[in-house]
Amino acid sequence: MTAKRVREAARDLPASWVQAGNRLPVEGVPARGRGYYSAGYAGRPARILAKTLSTALHEYVHHLQRAIPELNARFTELHRRRTQGDPVVPVIPNQPDLKRETGRPDDYVHPYSGREYNGDPLEVMTMAFQQQLHLIHGDEFLDRLLDKDLEMLDLAVGALFKFDQDNG
Repeated sequence: MTAKRVREAARDLPASWVQAGNRLPVEGVPARGRGYYSAGYAGRPARILAKTLSTALHEYVHHLQRAIPELNARFTELHRRRTQGDPVVPVIPNQPDLKRETGRPDDYVHPYSGREYNGDPLEVMTMAFQQQLHLIHGDEFLDRLLDKDLEMLDLAVGALFKFDQDNG
């Protein structure tokens, strides 16, 4: 079922991105909780766990970060520029189970976008596309992007329509 959701989510992305993602082995596995992406290692394929289409898109975009690092670099640059000098804090401080998830939340419409993994902001790109293509919480986040973060919206929409994996 996860693999089916990932294939469905991939339909909303540019074909050149999906082709790049297909060059790295990935498998969908049954999800038993929160969505998850695990990069492949030691000859094993990457793994995606997702219960919903929205989560499948989010986790698949993690796969694309590995497959198309130059695309992810644009989102990383935006995050580093916007959060330069900001302290690392819990990205969702009021949820005890997420206290260990830290980063620089900036003024993103969802603070999880600023989550960092050993200093790498790997949720900026995933959340940007999830907020646009598979509306989490209805259209609340898309409305907030339009109202409060046009820079992120411009980057993500521009990437969808202009960034070609084969031509940068």
